[in-house]
Amino acid sequence: GSPFGIDEVACPNRPNPRVPTWRAHAAYRFQVGLADDMIGYEIPAWSFIEPGVFTTDQCDAQGGDPKGHRHKLESEGVGPTASNAVAEGSSSVVASHGVDPAAVIRPGRFVLPDGTLTRRPNGAVGVWVADSADAKSLTPGKGVVVGLKGITGFGTTAVGSSGRMMDYDGVDQAGEGDVLTRGMVVFGCSGAPSKRYYLDVYPALSGPSKLGGVTHGTVGAGCGSGQPGVGTPGNPHTGPPLVGGEDHACRDRVTPRSRLARGSVRVRRNRISMHGRASDGGCGHRLAAVLVSVARVDKHGCRFVLPNGRLGRRHNCRHPVLLRARGTRHWKLSLKAHRLPRGHYRVIVRAIDLAGNREEPKHLNHLSRDIR
Repeated sequence: GSPFGIDEVACPNRPNPRVPTWRAHAAYRFQVGLADDMIGYEIPAWSFIEPGVFTTDQCDAQGGDPKGHRHKLESEGVGPTASNAVAEGSSSVVASHGVDPAAVIRPGRFVLPDGTLTRRPNGAVGVWVADSADAKSLTPGKGVVVGLKGITGFGTTAVGSSGRMMDYDGVDQAGEGDVLTRGMVVFGCSGAPSKRYYLDVYPALSGPSKLGGVTHGTVGAGCGSGQPGVGTPGNPHTGPPLVGGEDHACRDRVTPRSRLARGSVRVRRNRISMHGRASDGGCGHRLAAVLVSVARVDKHGCRFVLPNGRLGRRHNCRHPVLLRARGTRHWKLSLKAHRLPRGHYRVIVRAIDLAGNREEPKHLNHLSRDIR
């Protein structure tokens, strides 16, 4: 799980082992080892290079680390074969107990504020995750771009989710990435993690080296940045997530309701705005969020307005892009749009409570507007 890539290591012919912790499903994770001694330093096989210590292949015949890496304590290590065996064996043991359903381990890169893609997490404000575990490239329009709260995109690329930086153990962090960061966590509306994107930066990836500079706004992508003051299990500052409201004996199955102030809706080429109210009659009485979708609709499908105010690509209308409004009982959405084309636009509002009950579209939270 280190930030080194295949083109930066001494022995790229040796495999990069799996990371056991990333496959753990427990809420609280502990590294367990020997109490008063150690079996030896375990570093990936591709980093062992000290001549005369281990002899496994042609890498060990080199006169030193060709990439200049130092202070690896290889003479106190268990060697390239044993190190990878421990990592792979531990990963299999952890996975046999059930994997984290939120975990997504894929190739990708961190994104800096100026849009630079990098393997190093320090100062990162987003990630670009490839579309598959065996991806060889980062392709515009594919994969997932996640940004911190308040970030709507990078250049013309909109974020697909809002989230928080995440450390090696899958726990959310405050602010930008640092030396401990290994990806980003995206939250559901209940406050529980819905996706933990662990970034595998080791593989070489073709594609752009830079996106555009960061763009900011007040509209987030869904509930991904989480509930205020609520973090992932293991976070000592915010504690475990709120799930199902404060009353754990309550089984809230009542759907919340939202009302759109129809006279407030403005859908124009350069601005979208609206406001309304929402309520929750369930035993928890806890609204989580109000989410709004704005789509340009035609006979071929829907193009949804993205957090950066641009229209996304056309796809199935049943899979909307949800924008998070500010507030809950009294909510408001205001978004600077980017040259929206003429056409027929549909607005749908959905209220969600902390128990996960989601409102269905109905006449009070659904209307259409035209841009002429």
